[in-house]
Amino acid sequence: NMMDRGICVRGHRYNYLKGMEVILANGDMVRTGFWHHHVENKSCRHIYAPGIGPDLNGLFTQSNLGVTSAIVIGLEKRRPFRLMSMVAPEAKLPIITDLLFELREDDLLRDGLLLTGMQDPRTSAGEHIPRGNWFACGAIQGPEAIQEATMLAIRHKLEAHCSSLDFYQADKIPANVQPGYLQVIADMYNGIPSNYALETMARLGGSELSTNHEIDEIKSVIGFV
Repeated sequence: NMMDRGICVRGHRYNYLKGMEVILANGDMVRTGFWHHHVENKSCRHIYAPGIGPDLNGLFTQSNLGVTSAIVIGLEKRRPFRLMSMVAPEAKLPIITDLLFELREDDLLRDGLLLTGMQDPRTSAGEHIPRGNWFACGAIQGPEAIQEATMLAIRHKLEAHCSSLDFYQADKIPANVQPGYLQVIADMYNGIPSNYALETMARLGGSELSTNHEIDEIKSVIGFV
């Protein structure tokens, strides 16, 4: 997913790519960033992904210019966080989109901002939900005082345009919260992976995953590889 510039709950996976080791078509090996300058000095290898420039990581992601034999992934510090959950009618979608963009630009909703229809399998778990509502969620990180101030700012911008606007502590997501995808997101922020999307796709195709590691067993379901 990182090599194809995918996203995760914390944003663009490419931002966590610190170094690449790539074998070119002529057999040469390329190491990006400072890696090729500091083969022995581990403390300096990956302090700055672009190195002295040009930044070569972009050449080898989402491309066929070489075979990647190793990558270095930056780790994210675990921080206290809350999840924002918002539901709004479709008629409010244009203004909601603009306001969420402003909140992101102001760095108030930095990570994992998702805006989607309530019929999205990720939010509906494959069940039929009447059209018309849109769902958004995002994470608020930092010490308690920063979280409280951020929630106030978000309420000030969004509350008048929403059907509901709630904030949940990461370890206190209600068992019956709707949509259930919030619990999945909370788990992923806490470093717990999930097969939720695959399970939902299988359910939509009238099947179930029989294992946690075989995902190409249901060839009749579009999206399974």
